[in-house]
Amino acid sequence: MSEFAIGDRVETIGNGEWPDGTAGTIKNPIPPVVASCGPGEWHGPRRTVQPRVNRGVVISYYVRFDTPTDDGSGDGPYIEAEIEVEFLRPISC
Repeated sequence: MSEFAIGDRVETIGNGEWPDGTAGTIKNPIPPVVASCGPGEWHGPRRTVQPRVNRGVVISYYVRFDTPTDDGSGDGPYIEAEIEVEFLRPISC
């Protein structure tokens, strides 16, 4: 599993929600996103939650896309989103 920091460049891979290769930058989530989640879930750009289904802790990061992007259901375009870490990989500069 990768650890990312604010400003790191990433792209999506293997996620049905966002097209492979969707590039963006790790950033802090906007206040309404933080407010809509449980207390203490967000730590900077990283969110950790224990889902109801027993699949272990889920870690995700907040990503601002380089180009507004439609999600897997055709909604959008979105300029940023929360994406599980297993579907992110770093982009080398």
